Amino acid sequence: MAEIPENWQRRYRRFIHKTFLTAAAMVMLGGCHLFRKAPPAPEVSTEAFSPRMLENMSQPRGWYAIRGLMKYSGDQKVASPFSMRMKADSVIWVSFTPALGLEALRARITRDKGEVLNRIERRYYVKQREELAAGMLPADLLDLQSFQYLLWGIPEVSSADAYEWTVTDTVIIGTREGATYSERLLVDPSVRRLRRRIIEYRPRRQTIVIDYGPYHHDAHAGDYPAWITINVYPQGHKTVKDSLLIRFKKLARADSLAVPMRIPPGYEQGP
Repeated sequence: MAEIPENWQRRYRRFIHKTFLTAAAMVMLGGCHLFRKAPPAPEVSTEAFSPRMLENMSQPRGWYAIRGLMKYSGDQKVASPFSMRMKADSVIWVSFTPALGLEALRARITRDKGEVLNRIERRYYVKQREELAAGMLPADLLDLQSFQYLLWGIPEVSSADAYEWTVTDTVIIGTREGATYSERLLVDPSVRRLRRRIIEYRPRRQTIVIDYGPYHHDAHAGDYPAWITINVYPQGHKTVKDSLLIRFKKLARADSLAVPMRIPPGYEQGP
């Protein structure tokens, strides 16, 4: 395989150390010019509202092949095209190709663990679910299905009763307290999908704000946000520390897709 140019290696080395697991786990949406606007759901009145009304039948099912662009801003700015293959509630596989179409990073995430192949440093990593994203999110939000729902913009019906709900004409608001975090959902009543998700994660003393772009609809693949932004703020601060934008260019359903993770000879296992 061709070597990645040295100038690209220097540019991406710190980025990979800081974000490789988080970025790999977060690339799993759909949406873009391929999809028509999502049809509105029936109106929700304050009196008639029930958390179960947030159930949306267009949940991810089967295999998806997705291409897009990811941009990271923090201690540096980096952009990389990506290719992702996903089977709902089963596996996420993603490849980042920042320079000349050459792969710099590959990751595979299942229900139990995450595996990362770092071609720049010729290393590979294996992390259990609790270690994913290096503690950037609470472990109970890193269940594979929960994480897919989070990124798809789907409020989790299975845990809807754990929230306290407030309903207005323009937004449905859900709040809950976890052992290590508090959470606030802002749901668009017209499509019953998330507009914003705010997580106050106490062990890291940080606030994670996830915003969703307009939702689009595909008859086979369902409803998806056109983009997603994930901003991390130090607790009590208004200045963003880390920001991740994921934009999607192409999505297709598939009967089956390969998710290879072969470790080349000579690669060392990282910590």
